[in-house]
Amino acid sequence: MASCSLVSIRAGIISKTPYLAEILYSFVYIPTESVPTAAVTTKNALLYNPKFLFELTPLEAQGVLVHECLHVMMTHLP
Repeated sequence: MASCSLVSIRAGIISKTPYLAEILYSFVYIPTESVPTAAVTTKNALLYNPKFLFELTPLEAQGVLVHECLHVMMTHLP
């Protein structure tokens, strides 16, 4: 089990890709078991399953959040 927090996950991403900072800091982070992994909404919420996200390595967790940022950047929202 990896130990990470949203703060450390975001910091790791921003240190490598600072252009994602605005998106990462604009999200309202909502822990929920209603999604199996993570999802973004049109209301700028990032839903994440803590049982999934916090079991990943820090690099894997960063990949999940970057993936969600890309949905916003590419306007792939419902």
